[in-house]
Amino acid sequence: MNFKLHRGLALAAAISVAACSGSGNALPVGSNGIQSQSITLESCPTITGTTSARCFALMRTDVGGALPNGYHGTYAPSKPMPLAISKTMTTPTSTSPALVTVPPMAQTPIQSPASMAASNDRSKQSAIQSPNWTLLSGSATDVTAAADGSIWALSTDPSGADKYIWHYVAGTWSNISGQATQLAVTPDGTLYCINSSGNIYVYSGGSWSSIGGSASAITAAADNTIYVVSTGGGDEAIWHYSGGSWTQMAGSGVTIAGSDDLRSHTLSGGTIAPNGFYILNSSGGIYYENADTSVVSISGSAAGIAPTTSGGIFVLGYPSSSSGTTIYYNDLDSPGWTSTTGSGIRISANSEHLYVVSSSNNIYASPVVPSALGSPSGFDPLSLQSAYALPSSTAGSGQTVGIVDAYDDPTAESDLAVYRSQFGLPACTTSNGCFSKVNETGGTTMPASNSGWAQEISLDLDMASAICPKCHILLVEANDNSYGNLGTSVNTAVTLGATTVSNSYGGGEFSGETSYDTYYYHPGHAITASTGDLGYGVQFPAASPYVTAVGGTSLSRASNARGWTETAWSGAGSGCSAYESKPSWQSDTSCSRRTVADVSAVADPNTGVAVYDSTPNGGAYGWLVFGGTSVASPIIASVYALAGNASSVTFGSYPYSHTSFLFDITSGSNGSCGTYLCNAGTAYDGPTGLGTPNGTLAF
Repeated sequence: MNFKLHRGLALAAAISVAACSGSGNALPVGSNGIQSQSITLESCPTITGTTSARCFALMRTDVGGALPNGYHGTYAPSKPMPLAISKTMTTPTSTSPALVTVPPMAQTPIQSPASMAASNDRSKQSAIQSPNWTLLSGSATDVTAAADGSIWALSTDPSGADKYIWHYVAGTWSNISGQATQLAVTPDGTLYCINSSGNIYVYSGGSWSSIGGSASAITAAADNTIYVVSTGGGDEAIWHYSGGSWTQMAGSGVTIAGSDDLRSHTLSGGTIAPNGFYILNSSGGIYYENADTSVVSISGSAAGIAPTTSGGIFVLGYPSSSSGTTIYYNDLDSPGWTSTTGSGIRISANSEHLYVVSSSNNIYASPVVPSALGSPSGFDPLSLQSAYALPSSTAGSGQTVGIVDAYDDPTAESDLAVYRSQFGLPACTTSNGCFSKVNETGGTTMPASNSGWAQEISLDLDMASAICPKCHILLVEANDNSYGNLGTSVNTAVTLGATTVSNSYGGGEFSGETSYDTYYYHPGHAITASTGDLGYGVQFPAASPYVTAVGGTSLSRASNARGWTETAWSGAGSGCSAYESKPSWQSDTSCSRRTVADVSAVADPNTGVAVYDSTPNGGAYGWLVFGGTSVASPIIASVYALAGNASSVTFGSYPYSHTSFLFDITSGSNGSCGTYLCNAGTAYDGPTGLGTPNGTLAF
């Protein structure tokens, strides 16, 4: 059964989120799941700061299940329409792309041809890591990366100019009808093509239809419109197609590439702003036309271009060559060209990967690893270690912190490297044995990616690193956010050696939840679960008696002996379970069943933590500030790892007999229940449990 739950991940990136009205059974802002059949927005949380933004909800109707715990406020940049010159575009007589029956896409041997050899003819240090190429199945003459992580390709057959069209999703190729010479796919997934006659088509409902006009090149824009280059053979006019009409742009060229980068970059030739496109002319010159039709010249020359969402561009060296040309990268925040490993004849990129077609028509993919975006804010590792008096510099060796989340974060390891490097923590990589990433059964075929869960994953990995930098980290990615798959992932984490396992997800209780408790029954392993970010109320799996339920606090520096002060965070979940039996170590009197929480840690996004994630989610990426009990759960799991005592711990019982080694949180509230279940006070209370770590002796 798929239970429909809410997720949370609280984000504060120096922004102020205005309230959106709504009523009913509401999803928290930023959710990636369904809570009810009728979905309405609840008010955004107030997050203090200086830059205004809008609330938004990212909702998926194809999945139900647990969702990572909080709200998510983020930038919503405007998308101005270009100031265009009104002109009628020539519309030749056209026919639909030919309907054909096609064989499977041609398969090529696994190999590393000479055309992909390293090229190191420039000495400038790259702003990205050298591409780490993986050979995909199939062969192609061109490839187009889509925003959803899939790719579209044109095969090597038939022999004419118009090639068969293929779609590559999660390691599998599928064919659609029609043939084309070039493809473009908008961020919302709409596919366009042009054929050898220059006709322009859109694919919808399983068939192609003409949109009129003729073109020699086509690209998709960030606002789900398209740009094309007119036919003619030289530097031709560029047109914008939006709302069923054409308008001419200022520039001209032979090749164009839309940009999904949401940031501005100041170059010597002018400012590159969001929602524009790159132009290559017949001499290889590189230009960028902004939405207001201003054109910026970029030094260098190129035969092909692949913009990234992270503020850089990959290009193929000029002039083009049938044997492939070197791939170069320009970090627009620190302009200058750097050669990278590999060469090719076609190139494309999305937020996850750079794709290249080699001279042998092989298709290669490499994770895109941008330079760090922005600068960190929020509590760093030393601050968290200080606040909780932790021996992070000496303890944790030989321990493994398991992180369980749903879906794949393709850049998890590279983003973790940015975080750890920024704060001087030792490298934690696959190659040195510190970091491992597996799917829910322990395999290496990863699930589909999801930008919301990717940020949750980065948060969890960064908190494990902040608290226990000497620990190994095992990331287990469930196929989706259903309890069954998340629970299977917990089992896998324990089987593969995790001594502690963090679960930063949850949803409202349900009558069948006790049947899922078995996934969290792991004596000798500390399993933590966040209590939620919607205030007073109980969530599962935090309600399970086999986990340590982790509540949340607001953490601030203070001039007291500790140097810090904490209050209960108003968003933390707490209460009396409706279904779970009371464990023997709990003795509070106003709840006859399981009481939530057990312990707590910082969770308020207004006193949040620094996190690095390069995957754009609603326009937010780079250095971010996160809150929510999604922060608190991996912190406590990592404190258990520092203590090195998990093998002798019985579920969440240990802190109950060691309360003198906890900071008692005595003020703050998360609701109006009128008792300790929602009001912090001396000794045990619902929002903060027994308190927050004061060293590791309570764990």
